[in-house]
Parts: sequence; C-alpha cells; structure tokens
Amino acid sequence: MRIENPRTMRSLCALGASLLLSTSVAAAQTPLEIEEAVDQSEAAFERSSEGVLRIDDADGSALGVVESSFAAPNLRQDDPTSVPSEGYFFDEDQPRAFWRSQNGRRIVHPMSAPNYNDDAYITSDIRGHYMNHQFPRNGVTNGGAARTYGFQFRKAIDERFQFQVSKLGFNDVHLGGSEEAGLDDLAVAIKYAFLQDWESQTHASIGVGYELGIGDDDTLGGDDEFRVFGALNKGFDRSHFGLSVNALFATGSENVNGDSDRLSAHLHYDYEVNDMFSPIVELNYYKTLSNGAPVTPFGGLDLGNFGGNEDEDSLSIAIGGEVRLQRDLAVRLGYESPLTDSVDLWGYRWTASAIWRF
Repeated sequence: MRIENPRTMRSLCALGASLLLSTSVAAAQTPLEIEEAVDQSEAAFERSSEGVLRIDDADGSALGVVESSFAAPNLRQDDPTSVPSEGYFFDEDQPRAFWRSQNGRRIVHPMSAPNYNDDAYITSDIRGHYMNHQFPRNGVTNGGAARTYGFQFRKAIDERFQFQVSKLGFNDVHLGGSEEAGLDDLAVAIKYAFLQDWESQTHASIGVGYELGIGDDDTLGGDDEFRVFGALNKGFDRSHFGLSVNALFATGSENVNGDSDRLSAHLHYDYEVNDMFSPIVELNYYKTLSNGAPVTPFGGLDLGNFGGNEDEDSLSIAIGGEVRLQRDLAVRLGYESPLTDSVDLWGYRWTASAIWRF
C-alpha cells in the first residue's frame, strides 16, 4: 500500500508502531522478552520516519508494508522542533506561509536593484521584475524614462553552490521625445556560500559573473563586463539584515556611451510582521571607479555602463514590502528615490517583482 499524504503516513506509522509495541509486550513472558519487544517497536518507528513501515505477524512473516513518497526530515530526538541542518523547509502547519530558513524565519530576498543586489542564500527560483525608472526633469536628460522587463533564474547546484542567470530582459527607453525598445544584456554568475550558520542566522557568499553585451546600445545595453561580488546576511529573530557588494570591470570594446569600472553596494533590511507580510528598506550605492572614454557626464547606476561621473557618488533609498501569496510564491513592490544630489539619472523608480521558488 502506498500513501502519498505525509500527515496520513505519519499517523499510520505511529499507530502501527504503537500496536506493535502493545501486542509484543503483551505476548512477552520475561523481562528480557519485554526489553526485546520494546527494541523491536522502536526500530519499527525509526523505519516509519523513513517513509516505510513493515508490519509482521507473530511468526515473523510480513503482513504488509506501508510505503510513502514522503520521507520525514531527520529531526533530533531530544528536540521535536529541530529541523534539518541544511537548506530550507516548508512549515505544513502554516499553509499560507512562505519557505522558511532553518531557524524558522522566512527568507526575504532583495527587492530593489535586482541586477546587482544579491544575498548569501542558496535557493532555486525564478524571478521576474518590472522597473519604471523616471529620469530627472531638471537634469541632463530633461526628463524621460526607462522601463525594464527583466527575468532571472537561480538554481542550487548543491548546498553551497548556485548558478544564476542574473540579467536578461527587454528595455523600453523614452528620451528626448524619442522612444527606443530593445533587448537587454545577458549576465550569468556562479555563487559559493562559504558560511551557512543557521543557528546564529549568519550567512556569507562570494561569486563571479560575466555580462555579455548582446543588448542594444540605444536601450542601455551593449556592455561587456566582469563581475566579482559578495554578500553577507545576519538575522536577529524577526529582523534580517543584508549587505552585498559588486566590483564591475569593463571588458571588450567600448559602446557609444563609454565604459567604466564601477562599484556598487546594497544594504537590505526586512522584518517579519506575520506569515504573509514583511516590510523592506534598502539603500543602494553606486560609484564610478575610473572613467572610460566618457561620453556622458554621469554614470549609468544599475541601468547601464556609462563612461562618466568618476567624481560623484550616488545613493538612493527603496521602501516597500513583500506579500507571500502561497508557500512558493511571493510578490513585492518598492518605491526608490535618491538621497544625493549628484549629476546622475535619478528621478525616482517603482520596482515590482515576483519570486517563484521550486
């Protein structure tokens, strides 16, 4: 007989082990036989936690086998609330809850600057985002907007390594009364999580990536660059902090906007209010390390690689939240505006995104 429902399986296994214990002890005649009966029942219960329970007759012949496609997690016997030492699990007692980390807290991924703002967790998921970035009306662009429709894919190779498609999509740029639409660049990366301490909620990772300039120059694409990045996450009960840093080095031929080496840093904070909602606050920092044949007097933030703005930094704040619709789907919305008055492309930005974890 095969049982697909994990709760039904656990109930049947516990019932079978209890019946086996009671009948074996009742049939025992001596203290030694009673002790052996208890040991056999405990062994049967351990087998049931692996998803299979064999029920034997008194003469040792099998009466039947209860089998399940669900294998219970390897929990510590002295702590019924413990969870596996690695990875993530889903809390069945909270049917609308999102996936949790090993300490029982939910994982809230970065919301803004999706191309560079990363975390140290190893997950498998698909992400989609829409960014409506408005250029400053009184700035060098005299208004305009860039709208990005982006896609990301992350796959956990094992408990420490993750493969990423960190940038892929489509850009629609409105500037100077004209409108251009075209493909964005393609970026891939490998991340290694060298620290995964679930008890102290401390996680750290490093990674390398490369962006292929397959996008259109007229729509903020056409950038070839090598990326080195790292991330650190620390949790305190319901509060979670994150830091990610990227060093971006231009390679290949320069596009029409010029190319430069850049640095970006991103701070993340979220608070788990309840099973369904977490507010998010993030800071995003960009700095041009070296001008590369500057054509424009400003940098490209996370929109693209422009050659200018070596002397000025850019800092912005994003405020929003995440709503967990079901166990493996979350949606987020955030508003971002600049904190500095640098010569750059900042007006304001709305970012909407969704994450589906598999």
